[in-house]
Amino acid sequence: MTLAFHPPGERHTRLSRSAGCNFGFEKIERLAGNIGYLDLRGFLPSGFVGDTAAAAMNFLANSDSVIIDLRQEWRRRSGHG
Repeated sequence: MTLAFHPPGERHTRLSRSAGCNFGFEKIERLAGNIGYLDLRGFLPSGFVGDTAAAAMNFLANSDSVIIDLRQEWRRRSGHG
């Protein structure tokens, strides 16, 4: 979703809706064996999601490995979910 090409009122509505679903960051956790897990449901411009993305990456920073799960993002975009 490109917010720059929408009128200001619609841009604010879309941004509020995106913030309400945590900008696509659905789940972040540390699994057994110090494996980080991130369930990411969508992508937005860094200017909107930057603080949330930084917090997620800081949480995962000391993991030995990280799984970034995009399965639900793919289903949403492809119409399979």
